[in-house]
Amino acid sequence: MDDPSPEFTVRVTLSETPATQEELLHEIGSRLTDFDPDYASDLSGRTIISLQVHAADLWVAVLLAMGAVTATGYQPEQIEAARSPRVRRR
Repeated sequence: MDDPSPEFTVRVTLSETPATQEELLHEIGSRLTDFDPDYASDLSGRTIISLQVHAADLWVAVLLAMGAVTATGYQPEQIEAARSPRVRRR
């Protein structure tokens, strides 16, 4: 059954860490699977995590994403959030 709540994309840039991106992904990868994470790096090498969050509104989506990310033990440095484009489902 599909979740009737809207979907938001929350993009979190983590603060610099002494761990390599591979080490970081190995450590936290399974903790964020509920949010269908996508990982990237910015030009300075910081890890960027894009999460798909189902929530009633933008504020709740940000709170859910921040709770999940901070529970990994890594600190966010920047966050961007927006409603995801609608995808037509059959």
